[in-house]
Amino acid sequence: MSKQELVAKAEFAIHQGARVSITGAWVWATFADKPSREVRAVLKAEGFRWSKGKGKWYFAGRPCASRTSHSWGYIVQKYGEEELVPA
Repeated sequence: MSKQELVAKAEFAIHQGARVSITGAWVWATFADKPSREVRAVLKAEGFRWSKGKGKWYFAGRPCASRTSHSWGYIVQKYGEEELVPA
């Protein structure tokens, strides 16, 4: 998935009220409060999934090859974190 496509997914999540960052080829979205049922349905339809362990919604631009779950700190250290702000 191209960087432009990842940014488009990130902007979609921002439009839903999320705070968004891109780490590697993944888009991560967090909300101040639990999003409404409608917003959750729209996120799922757009390909986002819920990460219970990290407490964030994510869109995997590339499948994960690891068989272990990594901490958020490890992910950010390895791939960096680019926060996107609403336009």
